[in-house]
Amino acid sequence: LRDLQLNPKTRGVVVTEVRRGSPADAAGLVRGDVIIEIDRKDVKDVPNFYKLLTDGKSHLLRVRRSGGPG
Repeated sequence: LRDLQLNPKTRGVVVTEVRRGSPADAAGLVRGDVIIEIDRKDVKDVPNFYKLLTDGKSHLLRVRRSGGPG
């Protein structure tokens, strides 16, 4: 968490890979981003992240990028 400049209490999931041409790539996500909300719902952990995603649907993401607001 120190490398990402995150508070240990920060919730969310860290983006570890973005496939070229994927929706995440098109949205501008990069390795190291932290997804903290999906459709205004807190992302608590990886299982919760997948539960909040709906296949084929666009989502509003709140993302914290190292050094930025979150």
